[in-house]
Amino acid sequence: MRKEKIKSELLDIEGIGQKRYEKIIETFGSIRNASKAPLGELESILPKKIALKLYKYFRNGA
Repeated sequence: MRKEKIKSELLDIEGIGQKRYEKIIETFGSIRNASKAPLGELESILPKKIALKLYKYFRNGA
């Protein structure tokens, strides 16, 4: 249940759709691993603006 909630929240972030969500999981193996990734690693697979939004989501929970 928790995993589905987080997936839903990630898909609510502007710029993250199903394809980008799948790319995040493919690259990091899990949402947990992605949440621990430095900003630079997120930027290596996502546009900078979207990577920053995701990074802030993981760090601030919103």
